Amino acid sequence: MAVLAAGQQNKYWEFHRQLLERHNKVNDETLVDIAQGLELDMERFNQDRQSDANRQLIQEDIKNGKAIGVRGTPSVFLNGKRIENKDISNLPALISRALRK
Repeated sequence: MAVLAAGQQNKYWEFHRQLLERHNKVNDETLVDIAQGLELDMERFNQDRQSDANRQLIQEDIKNGKAIGVRGTPSVFLNGKRIENKDISNLPALISRALRK
């Protein structure tokens, strides 16, 4: 919700990057700290991260993911099929093989 709220102020990727850098300490204080550091309009940020529209967007993404077989992240798909192997080092070979078909 916080990343979407930051995105509504054109700071999605900046917020996303900083959130990943602090993945071991994600709490409300961290979210506010990142938002303030990005100089977001804090009143808008706090409203947007509680908005029903953002909540609906996330729920729709979850629903769509489940419908196509996403069970967690990361999930990798190639030509509409989920790659079962979590080691993606063989992904270039799988792509090459798919392109030859």
